[in-house]
Order: sequence, then C-alpha cells, then structure tokens
Amino acid sequence: MTLPSSGALVLGTAGGGNSINSEFGYGNDMASYLGVYYGKGGVEYRFPLPGNYLDMNSFHGTYKITGGGITLYSSQNYLVPVYNTITITTYGDQGGQAGQYGINGCTGNTPTASHDGYVSGVTTSFGGYVTSGWGSGGSGNQAVGSYGPVYTQSFTNPLQGGSGPTSGNTIYASVGPGGAGGGGGPNAVLYYGYCIGAGNGATGVQGGAGRIVISWS
Repeated sequence: MTLPSSGALVLGTAGGGNSINSEFGYGNDMASYLGVYYGKGGVEYRFPLPGNYLDMNSFHGTYKITGGGITLYSSQNYLVPVYNTITITTYGDQGGQAGQYGINGCTGNTPTASHDGYVSGVTTSFGGYVTSGWGSGGSGNQAVGSYGPVYTQSFTNPLQGGSGPTSGNTIYASVGPGGAGGGGGPNAVLYYGYCIGAGNGATGVQGGAGRIVISWS
C-alpha cells in the first residue's frame, strides 16, 4: 500500500502503515534503497543513485512497484500503470459469418448464394505499440469468419532505459468489434405458375470482438 503523504515514517518493520521496510522490503539500511524504482501518484520515479543523499521525507506518498494485469474488451483510453516490465498481447477480431443460402423453388429448389461476412476494418492496437489486424469474413453457406492474428511483445519502462509506454500517460487502446454478418441469399417459390420472391435466408451473425491482454511486473 502507499506510504502516508505526510507525518512520521519509520525505516524498520512496524505496524500502522508507516513502515518503509514493510512497504518496500529492502531492510533497515537506508543505503539499500538508493537507485530503487518506485511509484508515486501513478508515475514512476527513482530514488537517488548510490553515493547521493536520501532522507526519510523522500518516501512520503511512495509505494513499491507490484505486478498486475487486465484484459480490455472494448476501445478505451487506458492509464499506463507503474511497472518495470509490461507485456501486451493483441488478439485481432473475427470477420462476420456469411449469410444463409436461399432456396429457389422455381428451379428445383436450387440454392442461391448469400453475401460473405464482412470485416470490421478496425485494428486491435495498444497505442501502436502492438497491433493485430482484423480477421476475414466467412464465405459460403453460413461459414464463420476467421480471427485476426495474435501478437505479443514485452517492454521495459522508459525510465529504466526501455521503449515501453510512460507510466501515468494515457494510451488509446483500439479493439476491433468484429465484422458484420453477410446477408442471406434470396428465396423464391412458384405461386400459381409464377415465380415470386419469398424473402431471404438468415443473415450471418457478427464476428467476435478482439481483445488486449496486459500484464506487468
């Protein structure tokens, strides 16, 4: 948990939520905390490097960097957590299902072609850091669409010399919603010697949405 933003702090292990060692776990020697990365107010910082001065007041409002994870199922603005290493996996969304074939009863109940499923045209992307394209629509009688590719990449926090997103910044996460289903083929029937339309086969269902899985340590 976060150390108090004001008041007395103790270096050694103690109750009451004001123990630096209980939060960080580096012991009772102040020198052990030099150069350590930490979080404060949703932003990542680093204590002074060895050979520099570090006082108790530097720990007010700070907390140890801990791991976590989340899955995003829709497009949204995402606040980058405090992390050492972050792993992002993007799953491309699914193309829509093809429509149901129709039946032409005027020509011996022959099938009539339906429309293929559509693609969403929306990439599943975490701010451009990792991006998956969309899947293709189904083609054929109620054929299901395919999912887009899956990509995974890990990043180190830029404060630690890496190329990942900056803690505390907002990243737009785009999630493909899935392609629309294709329309059904036309039906026709004989009615007193006349061939007349009789609606269409069922429309295909929308493809599954993509997702973004984020984990950090």
